[in-house]
Formats: sequence, C-alpha cells, structure tokens
Amino acid sequence: MATNDTNLSSGVSDSALTGKWESKIGTTQLNKIAAQLNGNSTAIIDSQTYYSTDGQAYHYEFWLSEGQSSEQKEWNFVNDNQNALYGSTLTAHVSASLVWGPAKQELS
Repeated sequence: MATNDTNLSSGVSDSALTGKWESKIGTTQLNKIAAQLNGNSTAIIDSQTYYSTDGQAYHYEFWLSEGQSSEQKEWNFVNDNQNALYGSTLTAHVSASLVWGPAKQELS
C-alpha cells in the first residue's frame, strides 16, 4: 500500500515481504503477497478510532478497488508491482469506507 499509516493491517506476513534489498520481487512472490493481502474478502482495517465534531466514533475500512473479482484484483496488484524491488513501496488501489463505531483494535 502506498501509505505510511501504521494503523493499517495488510494481512501480509513479514516473511512474504522479505528479500534481498533492492532486488526485484518476482511474479511468484507477488502472487503470494497478493493472496495474503487483505482487501478482497476481508477489509484492510484502520485500527485508529476517529471522532466527529459531535463525538461519534468512526474508523475506515479499505477494499481493493481495481477489478471485479478476487482474481482480477490479485492480477492487477501483481501487474501494478511487476517492477517492484524489495525495500520499495508496493502499490494497491483501494477504496475507503467510513464505518461508524470504534475501531476493533487500537494500536499503541
């Protein structure tokens, strides 16, 4: 994801993102990352709770937005990152939904 927001959980394991610094991430590995990435059947959930001016709690959920099916969304993720290097930012196109109520988990 193109974000520095540490309140987002992508669902991707650290081992899937581990490789030789600045070497190309191969298609097989990108497919593994795409398969683990939340946003298809499970939202990428912002664990930060925000409050409206009238005190109502809310948070955001993000969904992969490029493609109609899970397979298309995974293919687009892999295609968008085909030249990515270990240590660089990966791209995931998402849409955001505001969800009323506190986030399920606050990160410290």
